[in-house]
Amino acid sequence: SVTPAPDKLLRTLYILIHSQELVPDTGVVGKLIDSWEWVQSQGGFVGRTITPETEGYTRTLYFNRDWSFVEERNDTTFLESTFRVFTRTRGNFTYDVVQIGELIPMRVTSISDSTLELMDECSDCYSHIFRRLPKWLNP
Repeated sequence: SVTPAPDKLLRTLYILIHSQELVPDTGVVGKLIDSWEWVQSQGGFVGRTITPETEGYTRTLYFNRDWSFVEERNDTTFLESTFRVFTRTRGNFTYDVVQIGELIPMRVTSISDSTLELMDECSDCYSHIFRRLPKWLNP
């Protein structure tokens, strides 16, 4: 019971529906959908360059049309998640950002038919270069 008694009681029903939308083939998102092989990363406070050879492992990123994401290291699943792409504005500068699960977002600095460049958004950022895998290698 509630005091004072309300004049009217209103019942409300909320229904939440999850809609798994496929990624369109336009813009950055459409270009991102594919398999990408890690070439190198560079950055940090000392400007270090790391590669599969220096680190002793390979990395392959899979951005899928159903918004799912998989990262393999040495051909073994390392991370499975979802991803999202959004636009961020800082001052007069607008850029695309990809976020994998709850990880720190990465700026899409460049994307072409053959190369993807991502930059961490952090204080000691690394820039990462990936090469698109040939279609016949994609699962």
